Amino acid sequence: MKITRDSVRGGSLGPPLLDYLRQIPDGLLFFRQHQIRHPLGIYNLSLQQLAVDFAAVLDEYFAVTRRCELVLDGKFSEPTELLTRHKALLYTMRSHLDDCCLVLKAFVDSSVSPSCSVFTETYVAESKLPGFKTFQQALAGYLQGYLAPVTNKLKHQQGMMRAIVLYGDGFARVGYFVEEPDKDGVMAPSHDVHKGGNSAFSFARDILFNLFQLYYCSERIAKVVLQVLSAKGHHLQPTPEPAGEPWTRLIKAAAQVNSSLVFPDEPKRGLPSLRFTPGTSPELVLKYPDKGILLRSQKRLKFTVFTKGDGISRSFKMPYWKSP
Repeated sequence: MKITRDSVRGGSLGPPLLDYLRQIPDGLLFFRQHQIRHPLGIYNLSLQQLAVDFAAVLDEYFAVTRRCELVLDGKFSEPTELLTRHKALLYTMRSHLDDCCLVLKAFVDSSVSPSCSVFTETYVAESKLPGFKTFQQALAGYLQGYLAPVTNKLKHQQGMMRAIVLYGDGFARVGYFVEEPDKDGVMAPSHDVHKGGNSAFSFARDILFNLFQLYYCSERIAKVVLQVLSAKGHHLQPTPEPAGEPWTRLIKAAAQVNSSLVFPDEPKRGLPSLRFTPGTSPELVLKYPDKGILLRSQKRLKFTVFTKGDGISRSFKMPYWKSP
């Protein structure tokens, strides 16, 4: 799938939903009934936090990668700050999906909705907002197959985010895995998060994958908004809404991520890519999966894994201990 953002197509570098929210007449919105913000205000606040968290992860990722590539013997310093920042980003991404449902709640007339649910997603679903079910289905793979398992393990089951570095060819592939006990009590990569309990996530893939999903989610929610308004006889054309300088800086930084520095099993799951062309008419292109990424040889790579004891566990299993 390919997502292109530029001014030529009537948009901006920001996520697609921004092109529509300011244009919607207040008479077609019900945010005051629900005592929530205007949908553009909801979306702006969510994007502001994401811009901060993505930028924080990118800054630390580049710094850690540079430091690791100066070390030849694998005795790296544990990238604790990078893990902390990335965990915060994943939590913010999870909250962002909730914020997107809150945006759509503003299109539901509470006086005719049959739902009494206090949970936003359930409320919107039970209100049968046109296009919402398709929106949920479109994001199910990302949410249920990746984001929810990772954040739930970290937040509710004391899963621990552990760092791993693959090296040996002059490049450092920095990543993480979610550690928890397996059925035998061995501390290992979570089987619910990592297929077979023998893999990890590279930051090179994870950062771009989450950024692609943010834009994809925005594209899908924009379709719901247009469908709802069309049913009421109101039709919108995209009008550029500047995403702001922090977002532009984020895109420029993300474009510097080397998409080829991934872990051995990750090409099978599909690799994301981001291309940014600056200038008077800047263009952003995100792809997932991008089958055109040229990978470096990963033969004879070594790896360093970081973990910590809990005072009782004595057995640990590292990812990639056996060939994936």
